[in-house]
Amino acid sequence: MKLVGDKLREWAINEQSETKADAFGRSAFNRYYYASFLITRGMLKELNPEWAKAKHKNIPDILKKSLIDRVRRQIKIIERKKLFDVRDSSKQRRSLNIAVAGLSGLLSSASSVRVTADYEPECQVVRAGNLITLSNQSLEAAKNWPDRAEAFSKVILKVWRELGLS
Repeated sequence: MKLVGDKLREWAINEQSETKADAFGRSAFNRYYYASFLITRGMLKELNPEWAKAKHKNIPDILKKSLIDRVRRQIKIIERKKLFDVRDSSKQRRSLNIAVAGLSGLLSSASSVRVTADYEPECQVVRAGNLITLSNQSLEAAKNWPDRAEAFSKVILKVWRELGLS
C-alpha cells in the first residue's frame, strides 16, 4: 500500500492538471491510511485475533482501552510475583502508553483525512509547489504514517512479549 501511495503522491506532485492532481493526491492519502491500518491490524492479530476484526473506527479505542487494560492487569500479576520491580513496571507502562497514544492518534487523524478524501470532493487538495495538503494534513506527513505505525506497533509488541502475554 505504501508503495502505491508513494507513486500516487509523485503523480499528484508532477501533474499539470489540478483535477488530476486532486484525484491522485486524494488516492495517495487513502493508500497511506490503509497501509497504516493494515500494519496496525497485523499487530493486533498477533495480540488478539478478535481485536483485528474490529471496524476501523473502533481500533483506537481497542488500543486505548482493551490493550492497555490487558497489559495493566499483566503488570499487576508480575508485580505480585515480584518478577518486576516498580522501575521495570513503570518503564513498561510508559513505553506502552506513548506507543498507544501515538498509534491511536495517528489512526484517528489519518482516518479523518481518508474520509475527507473519499467522501468530500468539495474539499479540494491544495498544492503549493511540491507541498500537497488536504484538511490541513500534508501529503508529506501522510507518507510517514505507515513507518510511524510500524514503529509504534513494534514497541507495543515488544512490551506485550516482555510481559509474557504472547
